[in-house]
Amino acid sequence: ASAMRPLIVTLKKYGIPFGGGIVLMYAALAIVIVLIGFAVLPPVVNQVAGYLGNEDRLANRILIGQRWVEGMISDVTQSEVSLVAPDEVREAVTGFVRQVERAMPSMLNDIGGTIGDAVLIFVMGAYWLTSHTKATEFITQLFHSRHREQAQEVIDEIESTMGGYVRGTVIVTVVVGLLNLVAMLVFGVPNAATLAFIIGLSTAVPMIGGIIGMVIAVLMTLVASPQYLITVIIITFIVQQIESYVLGPRVMSNSVGLDPLLVIVYTSIGFMLLGIVGALIAVPIMGTVHILLVKLVIEPYKGNLTQFRTEDGIPIIREDPT
Repeated sequence: ASAMRPLIVTLKKYGIPFGGGIVLMYAALAIVIVLIGFAVLPPVVNQVAGYLGNEDRLANRILIGQRWVEGMISDVTQSEVSLVAPDEVREAVTGFVRQVERAMPSMLNDIGGTIGDAVLIFVMGAYWLTSHTKATEFITQLFHSRHREQAQEVIDEIESTMGGYVRGTVIVTVVVGLLNLVAMLVFGVPNAATLAFIIGLSTAVPMIGGIIGMVIAVLMTLVASPQYLITVIIITFIVQQIESYVLGPRVMSNSVGLDPLLVIVYTSIGFMLLGIVGALIAVPIMGTVHILLVKLVIEPYKGNLTQFRTEDGIPIIREDPT
């Protein structure tokens, strides 16, 4: 909601009512999700269903990829290389398929629960957008009259930080997805849109998301088109480095107002303390703490310093010229 509110306010300036702006933004978001779903999901679903329905086909694809890797290693080392015996590969594939079949009911329940949570989040976001003014007015009324203006400024800056974090995350995921997509299309990688979408979406998870997306893309390529394996590894690795050390920290810094180095440090601390959830919430939490420190500690301290002047190292209260 905080990420969408500035866009809705902008639409209001062009004569679109606030409620109409909310409907328009939600409709645009729904259209984007549906279009991405139609472009990306069918190839993945068809491949997964085909492999799970035919264990021999999946095992053969893995063996083809393994032989390609073995041949490449043999060419480099000038010696015969054998990674895994074919019978062991087929047994592992059979065990994996059986585990997926047993886990399928719980997976479907988890997907249903995730969709329900997503719908709830969007509904709550819509309610926050419509009740934002009344809610902030109520909060500011809890403060003394001389502090209400400052309280309103703090609330606005915190919401701006939260919205900026979400917008920054979306920007990073879109740019990472586009970089992978363009590079893969240039080198003719099959299913480039699907692979780029998976990598871009996983980038939303700080620290390890990009690595997870890279591993999934590499495994899918190994099974489907092993001749493009090295190409996919190089592309995803280069883009991952750009995202981790250049794009991500700078975009988050501009969105949240923190130094890029602090973004990396806070994300790392959050990941070490609470894992993925900690990495996700570290930057907006520390951005909020930064705002509170500036407004409630640093600025009042500087204001108090201006009341003194120093003579021979001794602080003396300034005389009021009035």
